[in-house]
Amino acid sequence: MKYLYRWLYTSVFLLMLALPQWVGAQTLRPEQITRFDVVATINKDRRITVEETIEYDFGSQFRHGIYRYIPTGYDRNGGRYYLLLDLVSVTQDGNKAIYTKTKNPNETNLKIGEGDKTITGKHTYVIRYNVNRALNDFPDEDVVEWYWNVTGNGWNVPILSSSLTMRGPAEAVDSTCFTGVYGSTQKACSITKTGDVYETRLTKPLSAREGLTVAFRFPLDSVLPVSTGDKILFWIVDNAWAATPFIVFFIMYGIWWFKGRDPKGRGTIIAQYEEPHKLNVLQMSGLLDESVTSRAVTAALLDLARRGYMHVEYEGEKNKKMFLIKDREADAGMNDAERALFDGVFSEGSRVDTDKRVDDLYIAVSKARELTVKQLVNDGYYDKRPGIVRGLWYTAAFAVPVIMMMTLTAFLGSLMIVSSIISGIIMMFFAHYMPRVTRKGAIVREEIKGFKTFLSVTEEKRLAFTDAPEKKPEQFARFLPAAVLFGVEKKWANQFKDMQVPSPEYVQGYNNFNVGSFVNTVHAMESDMSSSYAAPSSSGSGGSGFSGGGSGGGGGGGGGGSW
Repeated sequence: MKYLYRWLYTSVFLLMLALPQWVGAQTLRPEQITRFDVVATINKDRRITVEETIEYDFGSQFRHGIYRYIPTGYDRNGGRYYLLLDLVSVTQDGNKAIYTKTKNPNETNLKIGEGDKTITGKHTYVIRYNVNRALNDFPDEDVVEWYWNVTGNGWNVPILSSSLTMRGPAEAVDSTCFTGVYGSTQKACSITKTGDVYETRLTKPLSAREGLTVAFRFPLDSVLPVSTGDKILFWIVDNAWAATPFIVFFIMYGIWWFKGRDPKGRGTIIAQYEEPHKLNVLQMSGLLDESVTSRAVTAALLDLARRGYMHVEYEGEKNKKMFLIKDREADAGMNDAERALFDGVFSEGSRVDTDKRVDDLYIAVSKARELTVKQLVNDGYYDKRPGIVRGLWYTAAFAVPVIMMMTLTAFLGSLMIVSSIISGIIMMFFAHYMPRVTRKGAIVREEIKGFKTFLSVTEEKRLAFTDAPEKKPEQFARFLPAAVLFGVEKKWANQFKDMQVPSPEYVQGYNNFNVGSFVNTVHAMESDMSSSYAAPSSSGSGGSGFSGGGSGGGGGGGGGGSW
């Protein structure tokens, strides 16, 4: 008897240990969709009515309800295409459901249930909605197609059973279905026809992230045609980003018109017989070009030589070897920009070979540019420094498209990307013209152009000028730097071809001097010098279900889950 009691105690103890696990195994049931049935009618006016019946088994879990999202925005032919979805009703277990709806251009989201109430077991949800623009026309084949993702591939639970009952606008000329993950061409489904109703059913359950997709084709004349005007209007609405470059253009044009457009000067170009307002060649370049050009650098060196700070020395029978020789130190006769340039040229010694690179000259030229423009701003020729104004707009031209693509990802598509890039290019174009001279600057700029006219005209036109100064040999060297700046040194030299012009005082060692050959060497000097201070080198819903179609394609789709 003692052994019997011991056996009974042991059996009861083991049973008590096993019972909770057995009970748990019997009660823990996973979530799943036991039935996902859809009834759809395609009307002649292209409107499609859809009724989704989702029987959701929460298993042993306690949840508030389900959420369902339906895509409405797709990529098509490089642009965007949007369905028009109108929600009609949502019910839960035959009663009006409590739900929240949120929409964005790409999808409609339904969150069905109450946040302060939980449910479990099986519940049936019915979602009714109308959808437009879900039919794809194929005029070449004379058909219209409904390519539709019935269940969506976004459910994270299995779907045990699913069907589509569809009534079309006419008898279908072709039909097919797909199952499985996105892109799958598996056909674990069947399509049957009873009268004018087509029924599509799964032949085996769907796992999580698998879906059922169908494609039906009907005669093109079985539905009302979409007019060309409507197609254009829809495309414009769908792809509003395509208009972005036009909007940016008009905005930038308006900004330029009010903030970047130069004020008018006197409106006429009158020949000037000397440098306007005693401006040096660097300053004239700064007003004409909004910077200091390579020609201006060469012209400034010639002008400093003319003023006695250095001279140009030639070697060789053909005068091909040139040196700049420093004659005296910089002084108050130079402005800050000229001093920076002069010190940079002779930073390595008082004799400079124009063929050789001067390491500090790039920095010196950059500083001369900066100082020249700064002085022009201080003297009232510019509102603001052109380089800074242009740089800010260039930065905006780069940043705005990038920010648009980063923040507006809901609209992101190839068309939006192209539109953003084109918008940036338009901004860069206008950025070049944003620096603005003052009224004083506009007048002096006209006078500089008048000075260029004087240096570049033929002898016959020169004689027609009123009060033109008498041409003298010494004028050649006097205004040669300005002629080099304007790129008219050969025209300037041609005015003196019939005169005996002596070699300028700042030129030494030049064999058989004449103005024509001399300006050719000056041109070579410009090329050599510009090389010597070059910057140092641094160490979708479209398509067809019958051509490349598969599971998850077409309109509709989406998915959902519990919450």
